[in-house]
Order: sequence, then C-alpha cells, then structure tokens
Amino acid sequence: MPVIKTVPVTVDMKGFTFDLSPQAEIATNYAALDDAIARNPGLYARWAVLEAQARKVYDALVTKMEVLEAVLFEKYRAAIQTPVDAIKACVKSDTERVELATEINEAKSNLELLMVGRKTIEQKKDSLLAIASNFRAEMQSGIRVNRNDSMTREAREYAERGRVSRPVPPRRNS
Repeated sequence: MPVIKTVPVTVDMKGFTFDLSPQAEIATNYAALDDAIARNPGLYARWAVLEAQARKVYDALVTKMEVLEAVLFEKYRAAIQTPVDAIKACVKSDTERVELATEINEAKSNLELLMVGRKTIEQKKDSLLAIASNFRAEMQSGIRVNRNDSMTREAREYAERGRVSRPVPPRRNS
C-alpha cells in the first residue's frame, strides 16, 4: 500500500495530525476483517465529526468575510466619493480583509483534508463489506448438492436448505 502523507489539520484552535495509511489498510484474513468491521464506525465517526467542526469554522469565517466586506464598502464609500470599482479595490486590499481571507483559505484546506479522510474511511467500509460478502459466499459454497445423485426428493430438499453439511445418503429399498 502506498504511504499516504500525514494529514495535519487545525479545528477550533486544536491541532491534529493523522496518519491515514494505517487507518485505510485492509487485512484480508477473517480475524482482522471482523476487527476492522467493528472498528470502522468509530473511525468514520471521528473523521465525520472533525469534518463537521471544520465546516462550521469555515462557514463562520465566510459569513464574517461577507459582513466585513459590506462594512468596509460602506466605510470607503463614505470616506471617498469615487467610482464603485475603486471602492471595491480598497475593500479587497484592506489588511483586515486580507488576514481574514488567509484564515478562510486555511480553514478550507483543513475542511478538504478532513473530507478526504472521511471519504477514505467510507471507502474502507465499502471494501470491508465486499470482502466479508466474498468470504461468506466462499464459506457457503462448501455445501453442494449433486442433482444427478440418486437421493430422494426429501433428502435433496433437506440438503439444499443447508441443514446438513453433506448430502443425506439415498434410501435403499429392500
């Protein structure tokens, strides 16, 4: 499996660093599969909660930017009687707006990294379920009934329902 770069994110002033590689690994033996299926909801929840928190931070910053731009527009419009394009240029170059734009870009980056992590764990779940389904099919394929055998109809139906591990021997008429 290729090594995935660690995922450093900051959510609500708390820093997290995740190595996504071990969380995305899938072992293909029965014991590891059961363990991975049992642990996957917790991993998914962790990534999804952090993604939701990051989305909240990002959305709050975007709203703050919209309000700030409106306030700055009014401030520059009252201070200088110039065309709208000149006022917009002043708003875009305002230091407070530039700092907030940098925060928004960082928050968006954190959100996108967490979305990748959540989607990775979601894809892992899908893979685990597919592997488990394949294992189950392999285990059930051990029960086979030879339809050309001289079993009675009742014995054949009994074997097909899976209640026996091998076909019931045919009755002997004596």
